[in-house]
Amino acid sequence: MSDRTIGDDALAKQTQSEQQLQDQLQMLGRDYQKRIDLGRERMAYLEEQILSQTQDIEQKRSAYQNNYARVLQLAGQNRNSTTARAAQEKDKQLAQYDEIQVEVKAIDNDIYDIQQQQSLIKHDINRLVNSNQIYRLAAYISDKEQAIEVPKSMVGLVALIWFASLAFISAVTGVFLAIAGIYMQRIYAKDDDYNLVPKEPS
Repeated sequence: MSDRTIGDDALAKQTQSEQQLQDQLQMLGRDYQKRIDLGRERMAYLEEQILSQTQDIEQKRSAYQNNYARVLQLAGQNRNSTTARAAQEKDKQLAQYDEIQVEVKAIDNDIYDIQQQQSLIKHDINRLVNSNQIYRLAAYISDKEQAIEVPKSMVGLVALIWFASLAFISAVTGVFLAIAGIYMQRIYAKDDDYNLVPKEPS
C-alpha cells in the first residue's frame, strides 16, 4: 500500500510538472504569435499609407497635366486676344507645378522612410520567427524560404504535433520513473528487512 501511495505521488508530481511545462510553452507561443501579428498589422498600415500617398501624387500629376493641356489649347485658339492672360495662367500653373514637385519630393521622402521602417519590421519579424523552432520546422515542411511566409494553419498543426509529442514523451518518462522508484524502494526495503533479522551468536 505504501509503494502504491509513493508511486501515485510520483505520478501526480510528474503530471503537475508536465502541465506547468505545457502552460509555459503555450504562453511562449502566444507571446511570439502576438508580436508577429503586431508586426504584420504595422506593415499593413504602412502599405496603406504608401498606397494612399501614391494615389494622391498621381491625382495631382493628372490634374496638372489636364490643366496644362487645356491652357495650351486655349492659347492656341485665342493667341491674339488672350496671349497675355494665357501666359499668366501658364505661369500660375507652372508655379503650382513647382509646389506639387516640392510636395512630391516630400512625399517620396516619407515613402522612403516608411519603406525603411517596413524593412526593419520585416527584419525583426524574421528574427523572431527564425528563433522559434516551431516556425522553422513549419517553414521546412511547407518548403518556404522565410518562416514568416508559412500559413498560420501549418504553424498550428506543427505546434500541436510538437506539444503532443512532448506531452507523450513526458508521460512515458514519468511512468518509467515511477516504476523504477517503486522497484528501487522494494529492493531497499528487502535489504532493510534482512538487516533487521537478529543473527545467532557464534
